[in-house]
Amino acid sequence: MIGANEVMAQTLRGAGVFSIRRVVKATERWPRIVELAAQYGDKLPATPDPGALNAFLMRRKEADAVHYPDISLAVLKLEWDQAVHIDAPRRPRAGHFGLAAHDYTHSTAPNRRFADLVTQRLLKALAAKVQAAYSDSELDPSRATAP
Repeated sequence: MIGANEVMAQTLRGAGVFSIRRVVKATERWPRIVELAAQYGDKLPATPDPGALNAFLMRRKEADAVHYPDISLAVLKLEWDQAVHIDAPRRPRAGHFGLAAHDYTHSTAPNRRFADLVTQRLLKALAAKVQAAYSDSELDPSRATAP
């Protein structure tokens, strides 16, 4: 699922298509994540590092698979308020910190999230080489024109 969402974002970006991105910035609560890791005898760098966070989580999963969901959820909650949707394929890339992904979009659950449905429609139009159902100005409020 993660790989599919990354490929979809990269495909749309490569085609210059505006789309809805999933961006998770580096958490401001990183020091609390560092403290959490320290409780388990692990050391994370002082500055946010998604690779180090992933390595820590994988070590915890290997060390205690039964309780891994608890620590994974705790980390997720510490990052939770950092998630935002933006419309920005032509702006500098902002990634998904928690996944250490540079491009990420919602595309794998069109039956549950409208952002996924929009992405699927954009990809379908791109594959069919027809005009997308959404204009750039509809997906990027900064380009909208007054009525």
